[in-house]
Amino acid sequence: MMLFLWGIVTSSKQNKYIEPVIKAPIIQSLDSLNNSLDKLNKVLDERD
Repeated sequence: MMLFLWGIVTSSKQNKYIEPVIKAPIIQSLDSLNNSLDKLNKVLDERD
């Protein structure tokens, strides 16, 4: 019984560490996209 509980606790701790690793590249991509759109906006504003 204790081994079973230890397995559940261990796997739940591992899942919490996996989540931020998955989110990090998405956040970086969105930041990159946001920066690119800002630069594009500036260029378009200068043309007017």
